[in-house]
Amino acid sequence: MVLENGELLWVGLLESALIGGECYLVYVIYGPAFPDSPPEVIIAAPDLPANTPHLLVQKKPCLFIHGNFARGYDPASTTAATLAAWTALWIHAYETWRQTGTWPGRVA
Repeated sequence: MVLENGELLWVGLLESALIGGECYLVYVIYGPAFPDSPPEVIIAAPDLPANTPHLLVQKKPCLFIHGNFARGYDPASTTAATLAAWTALWIHAYETWRQTGTWPGRVA
C-alpha cells in the first residue's frame, strides 16, 4: 500500500507459536530514505506494556543493532522477509518474557 506521503506500507498479522500466544498486527513502513535507512517496524496491536524490554519509542521493537551490518540491517541484503522473521523472533521473546520475567537470548 502507498501512503499519502509516498511511503510504502506493509501490513501483516504475526501469530505467536506459544500456547496462549496472541496475534500481532504489524506495520512495516518504508520511508523516503529507504534503502539507505531501514524500514520502521511497528507493533500496532495489541498494546504493549510501557516496561517492555527491547521496545523503542512508538511501539517499535528493537530488532537489530543499528549501524552494524554483521548483526543488523544491511541495505544490500535485508529483505521484507528478513524483517518479518526478526519481528516474529521479537514477538517470541516478548511472550517468553511475559510468561517468565526473563528476556531470552544473548546480550549484544
